Amino acid sequence: MRRTLTIMILAIALPAASASAQQVGAAAPAPARNTVAPVAVGQNTPRPAVAAAPAKVDPRIDTSDVNLSITVKITDKAPSGDQTKTVSLMFSNQSSGRVRSSGSTLSNGRNQGSELNVDAQGTLMKSGQIRTNLTIIYQPEWTDDVTKMTGVTQSASIYLTDGRPVVITQAADPTKGTRSVAIEVTAKVIK
Repeated sequence: MRRTLTIMILAIALPAASASAQQVGAAAPAPARNTVAPVAVGQNTPRPAVAAAPAKVDPRIDTSDVNLSITVKITDKAPSGDQTKTVSLMFSNQSSGRVRSSGSTLSNGRNQGSELNVDAQGTLMKSGQIRTNLTIIYQPEWTDDVTKMTGVTQSASIYLTDGRPVVITQAADPTKGTRSVAIEVTAKVIK
């Protein structure tokens, strides 16, 4: 009985003491730091977060802080004369760039559109070569000797040597075969 009486007195005294301390303006005691909350038996405990494994890096890649320059030269050979279009773009190593160019003219009551788009992504390799992913869309303007607009779409993943031009595609006009389009690409490291 004495034990029950002691517990009852403590149960009444603790809340009363806490209430009086708050009324006087005393700050409540700060919770203890670095304490572990009690866990009931059988309760699932959260596991500490596991650090993510670092991404695998290709050991062949040169991670130098340099820029890459890609120049695309399109030579359109037609009976009415040759045309050359050049597009250049620059971006940082292990990055990408894109160029969009389009236009239209009105001739004989017809709207004649043209388009030249280049998407490029490049990575400098430790070997000195530049691993390049390219997508090129070329829609030339209609000419007198062509009754239907034809164009070239090219996607390629290639290794280019710094400063050396490479013809990556040659295509013939599928309508008459009197035209041909050649696409030459040059990549350079800009330090």
